[in-house]
Amino acid sequence: MKKVLFTHIYNEEYLLPFWIKQHRDLFDHLVVVDRFSTDNSRDIIGDMWPGAEIHTSAYPQFDGLKTDYEMIQHEVRFEGCWKLILNATEFVASDQLDRCIIKTEESGRLGLLFQGAVMIDTEPDIQPSCEKKLTEQKYSGVYEADFDYKAFGEPVYMRLSNRSRLLHRAYYGCYGPGRHQTALPATKDIPRHELSLWWYAFSPMNPQNIARKVQIGQAIPTEDVQRGWGAAHLAKADEIHARHASLLPFARDLRSFLQSPKPTLGPAADMKDAKGIIPYLRQKWTS
Repeated sequence: MKKVLFTHIYNEEYLLPFWIKQHRDLFDHLVVVDRFSTDNSRDIIGDMWPGAEIHTSAYPQFDGLKTDYEMIQHEVRFEGCWKLILNATEFVASDQLDRCIIKTEESGRLGLLFQGAVMIDTEPDIQPSCEKKLTEQKYSGVYEADFDYKAFGEPVYMRLSNRSRLLHRAYYGCYGPGRHQTALPATKDIPRHELSLWWYAFSPMNPQNIARKVQIGQAIPTEDVQRGWGAAHLAKADEIHARHASLLPFARDLRSFLQSPKPTLGPAADMKDAKGIIPYLRQKWTS
């Protein structure tokens, strides 16, 4: 199975080394749409992912619908492949990607929609190193499905299932605006330990990452702002800090969610009876 990863960027030289390190062993090919970056983004991609395609965007502004359309134009070129479109803040947290794909193929479905977590930096004074994966250094956050929206007031920048992403093998993803939902018959019950999306919205909380967040908001057209799209990108630095502070009490270590749950013995399995234990364990691990 060939797996193709897509992204669109604008001046992402800070996050790109982490993002590429996270994904280059999971996917076979990378397609990047560059929205006129003026930093070292293109050089970083060329150095860290040889053979990656880099295309200049036809649209200088961060227009939501036009961005979706442009990314779809690229994904249709890879018919029969498994495809995933991500932002530079979105990291696939999984070592079982191929297993998830096989299970989805066996089910006859065209794709899988997997859960997202909002990453919240609980140690902003500790700076991550590009020598290691970001998910191994900044792993605090909250899964959106677990978030108490009523208690928090349902902030517009963090809505239920807002960060879901579609991995699919269809001609194109049949996305809703923002590509967080799909009309495709997709598997939606993927366990978190098998496949998750970690959205680094409030992590790392350092000047470099905050600056890249602010610059994106400046490129969103007025029409999208009026529609209420791209709200997560519109905050200034002080508002980003305020949002981070308000979310800190909800942050927890998410590494445990990436560990496969250990099988427990069923009531019919006798500890002294290997004939009872072995079939039960085999069923638990292969189901």
